[in-house]
Amino acid sequence: RFDFQGLFSLIGGLGLFVFGLMQGPEWGWKDPAVWGCLVVGGLLFAVFVAIELRVKRPLIEVDLFANASFAVCNFVVFTAQYSKIVIFIFGAAYLQKNLEMTALEAGTALLASVIFSPPMGLVAGKVADRFGARGPTLIGLVAVTSALLWIGVASEWQSYLLLLPGLLIWGSAIPLLFVPPMRAVMNEVPADKKGLAGGIVLCAQLLGGTMGVAISSTLFLTTRDYSVVFLATGALAAFALLLGFLKIEPEKIEAA
Repeated sequence: RFDFQGLFSLIGGLGLFVFGLMQGPEWGWKDPAVWGCLVVGGLLFAVFVAIELRVKRPLIEVDLFANASFAVCNFVVFTAQYSKIVIFIFGAAYLQKNLEMTALEAGTALLASVIFSPPMGLVAGKVADRFGARGPTLIGLVAVTSALLWIGVASEWQSYLLLLPGLLIWGSAIPLLFVPPMRAVMNEVPADKKGLAGGIVLCAQLLGGTMGVAISSTLFLTTRDYSVVFLATGALAAFALLLGFLKIEPEKIEAA
């Protein structure tokens, strides 16, 4: 039997929570409707977790998150997608509004953030296969955190040349936040749950994009300052780095 209760509680919870975040700047944070959406959304998500722990065939086996390494690797993927939204959407908006670039010029300028990603994706996979996920993931988190904080500070100076090092570092390191953690997620579950684990990590990625838009839009509409958006994303990456250092377990790599 399909878990319709879990599906509807999850969609309702996330939908109301995101709606509340998006409407906060427009309606005002003192509006009861905003807090009503946030609270009810949070309660529905709690109901979702309770349902998933009770039913025989859950939509998501939430008990998998009792494995700290599994949970943190999913959070790293969430953070990576969140940061992609910030760089591509809010980075482009910053270049057009603050640096007065055209849409074409802004898109071309952001090529610096993707030019090294394809080859680094291949490197990330080979390194993770050889050394495990922990080392590459932590290196990637250090680089991405540093790049986002650099971009946040440099954006105050209104100079693309100052942004460029941050964009290059971010684009080079972001594959390390996708490939090794996804590999670790699959290795943390038994063979009969690898498909489920793949679905969960995809949900984490999609949720990262959704929350990236919602939270970053709220921050910008509240502060009207792009640097706040970039620095907040850097803080999120720093938190993921701390969790990764504490909770991602080293893998036992079998000799070829």
